[in-house]
Amino acid sequence: MKKEDILEEETEQCEENIEELKANYEASQKEVEELKDRLLRRQAEFENYKKRTQKEKDSIVAYASEGLVTDLLPSLDSFERALEVEIDEKDEKAKALYEGLELVYNQLSEILKNNGLEEVECLNQKFDHNCHHAVVQQESDEHEEDTVIKVLGKGYKYKDKVIRPSMVMVSK
Repeated sequence: MKKEDILEEETEQCEENIEELKANYEASQKEVEELKDRLLRRQAEFENYKKRTQKEKDSIVAYASEGLVTDLLPSLDSFERALEVEIDEKDEKAKALYEGLELVYNQLSEILKNNGLEEVECLNQKFDHNCHHAVVQQESDEHEEDTVIKVLGKGYKYKDKVIRPSMVMVSK
């Protein structure tokens, strides 16, 4: 074999190797881009996961005492009913008992208010099914239709969440 033939054969083989290396390089670059894309997506998914779990954690912390507040509402109602009873102003024991009940009621109400409980305001307002429960409808010429004309049972919100809707009478 001649030098020229050997040189030509080696040149062809080098060119084939170069083409193979270029193909491998391009495949590697494509794989790197795919891996980079997957990594970016995983990072984004992880960031979303962190945000979601933080939001859930914040919600759990914010509403941790909701059950306790809800359990105390019947006691609050009982205090209100007890304070509606008329007493004989001349009976000092009854008067002292009333004042004691009133003091405990006010303290309990203040504690619950400071922890996020608020009464749902509804009298003379438009009926809202999200925070009102219509128990009775009554004809009324004095009020617009679907206006709350009487509160039959207080409703409460706990940190912007209705935990007990108001039981109301609505005009029709």
